[in-house]
Parts: sequence; structure tokens; C-alpha cells
Amino acid sequence: MLKMKLNQQAIGLILLTIIVTLLSGCFQKEAENPFATTLPAGLKETVVPNNHQTLGDILTDNKGMTLYTYSKDTEGKSNCQEQCAVNWPPLTVEGDPITPEDVGITLNVIVREDGRRQVTIDGKPVYYYIEDKKPGDANGQGLKNEWFAVELPY
Repeated sequence: MLKMKLNQQAIGLILLTIIVTLLSGCFQKEAENPFATTLPAGLKETVVPNNHQTLGDILTDNKGMTLYTYSKDTEGKSNCQEQCAVNWPPLTVEGDPITPEDVGITLNVIVREDGRRQVTIDGKPVYYYIEDKKPGDANGQGLKNEWFAVELPY
């Protein structure tokens, strides 16, 4: 009888552990990447005008993350590959980028060496900066005098 009671307690503890483990997974939120490096096709504008507190009128992605250009890029070609693209993830899209109305820019895409479709603004490839963690961050502005937030054209 004592042996059967111990077995029932052991089974109960095992079941309780399983239930707690399963339930804890339901409430854990996966850490959200502050920038989506590949935006789904056609959901909303790819870039939006944003008034940054220190930089003024810039373009961000549709979540408010600052976008940058790289001075070593040439029109229609990214020169930021491999480790550079880890630190400066390109803004990529699955379909065609959606241009906001009345902003005076042209969005297009180039195909990167890795096959991803990178967004260009007026022919310049655009990127995020890995050290920008939340909307409004612009930690990449002016780095090495090569990286600059995308300013509005007006």
C-alpha cells in the first residue's frame, strides 16, 4: 500500500511538472526583433516620414526604426555584405515596396549577393543599425562618417 501511494505521488509530481512546463511556454513571449529585416508583401507602407527629436524629418520603416544609407554604396548596388550586413541589416521585402503618398521619393529593390530583395530609396540601398533597439533610436547616425539616417527630400 505504501509503495502504491509513493508511485501515485511520483506520477503526480511528474504530471505537475509537465503541466507547469507546458503552461509556462504559453506565457513566454519570444524576444521581438526591433527591426524586421524582411517585410511581408503588401501589408502597409514600407517606409514612413518621421520627425526625429534630434535629426528632424527622416524616413523610418513602418515600425519607426531609423533607416540609413551607406556612403560606400553606389546607385543600385550594396557594398555592405557579410559582417557589414550583420551590423547593418538591409531593409528587405518579399514583394514590391509600398511608397507613402506625398513624400517625393521612389522606392525600388535591388537583388543582393545573398539573393534577398533590398529596398532602395531614390536608388540608394537602405539599412538598419544593429545598435538601434527601439523606435526613435538613431545610434548609427554619422558613424565613421559613412552611415547617415535617410532624410526627407523636402
